Amino acid sequence: MDVEVLREFLQICDAGSYVRAAEALGVSQSALTKRITRLERQLGARLLERGVFGAHPTAAGRAVMDTARRMCAERRVLELELGALQGGRVGEVRLGVGVSVSGRILPLACRELYGRHPGVSVVVEEAMYPKLVSRLLRGELDLLVTAPHAEFELDPELRAKPVFTDSDVVTLRAHHPLAGKPGVTPAQLAQFPWVIARQVAPVRERLWRAFLAAGAAPPTQVLLTDSAQVTKSLVLQGDFVALLSPELTHNERAANLLATPDLPQLRQTRQGMIVHRRRYRLDAAAQAVADAVVWACRQLFRERRHRR
Repeated sequence: MDVEVLREFLQICDAGSYVRAAEALGVSQSALTKRITRLERQLGARLLERGVFGAHPTAAGRAVMDTARRMCAERRVLELELGALQGGRVGEVRLGVGVSVSGRILPLACRELYGRHPGVSVVVEEAMYPKLVSRLLRGELDLLVTAPHAEFELDPELRAKPVFTDSDVVTLRAHHPLAGKPGVTPAQLAQFPWVIARQVAPVRERLWRAFLAAGAAPPTQVLLTDSAQVTKSLVLQGDFVALLSPELTHNERAANLLATPDLPQLRQTRQGMIVHRRRYRLDAAAQAVADAVVWACRQLFRERRHRR
């Protein structure tokens, strides 16, 4: 069975539309429709149901999805192993990054990578740590650059290399009522609405415990979202408070749009790392990406290390 058409089938399932899937794949909708129709004939079952609201897998289609994902992942692993044997620093690398990596680390690493290895192309996916790890374990990503919270234990199937230290700190807009005031307390911050990650309940619980340890009741007005962009927008345009990485907000802080009052009791420190599957050696292209990330982190955090 053609693994490529299975990849196209999965793209339709994920996009929920032939039109969006065709755009993402760079093929015409009619060509994509013909290939899926041919696949359905080969399997003797209708895999996708088309309707007013897009395309969705049938019961048979859902049964095929798991096998299709496994076959696509196995092909990707085979490509990586062959690439490692060939040793050429060319090819596509699928890189998963945490939200704090995209601000400064990723741009600098890509500049270094393309200056040294123009034959390497990178496909970047930004997401929360649990989703990135799941895709890495399935072989859908080649490596991760992320800074997970301490509550997340590293899967035994993965290997991690620490490359930087990150922290989530209290962040307000520059004209927030508490911005610039000396001695801001957790009790004062609790009077304002907070934006907090939705999927990371242990982190929220740790923050709540920090409020209680400081003798303050936790905030009662809370908006939950896993979107870094939504979080920044709410903080920039209102009186919301959030714990955000200085790496994520570097540009806004440089433009004096955000303030970060010093409240070490609410700070949450995270270890930034490069993560890949333990059983598979990185091919030359993926190793070139990892090396570029290490170089970028050394450049960005050199001053911090000297201060230590």
